Amino acid sequence: MLDTLANIVEEHNQLVGVSYVLFEGDPQFITAVELRFTSLTFNLRAIADDDTLSVNFGILELESDESLIEAGNSDLWSLCKGGHIVWGWRLTNQQGGSVLKVMLK
Repeated sequence: MLDTLANIVEEHNQLVGVSYVLFEGDPQFITAVELRFTSLTFNLRAIADDDTLSVNFGILELESDESLIEAGNSDLWSLCKGGHIVWGWRLTNQQGGSVLKVMLK
């Protein structure tokens, strides 16, 4: 995960879009987030089996019970568009799972 984050930060890409993956269409149950930058796309997905977070390059692949919605025009994300990741870190939750925090500027 840290190598992936380092690659993203080094690229200095601007954020151009954000999508959420919803479980069974529930806007309160986001299972993954896709961040699209000018020259790369990466996604973060919650792994239910072991309570971890996967970080991968590329477009999200949906499960049969998931749907994708565009979130980049929401109040929260519209403020971040045009920014780039300036730093990030990995935390470990109470169950030993990884949590990724990033700052867009």
